[in-house]
Amino acid sequence: MVQKAHSGDVLTGASAQAAERYESALEAFYCYAGDPLALLEEALSDSPQFVMGHALKAYLTMIGTNAEAAALGVQALARAEGCRPTTASADTWRPSPTSATAS
Repeated sequence: MVQKAHSGDVLTGASAQAAERYESALEAFYCYAGDPLALLEEALSDSPQFVMGHALKAYLTMIGTNAEAAALGVQALARAEGCRPTTASADTWRPSPTSATAS
């Protein structure tokens, strides 16, 4: 079953539990409460091909000035770029214009 965020966006590669953890991580980040990275780690542990989970982890770790955290963000971005659509989400996945021309 294709998971969707509260925003209506398709959460490619996410299970229902990973989608729930993703939404909780967003809420923790927006409210400055809790540990959004720990929630994302739970989501990614459950669904390693969860593209937006990797993308959010990259964002959260690259917005600061800590070099070690930024390195985690670079790794998360690389993982997001390496994810491929699952059968359930293949009908909604489209390559970005830059990845289509780079091939």
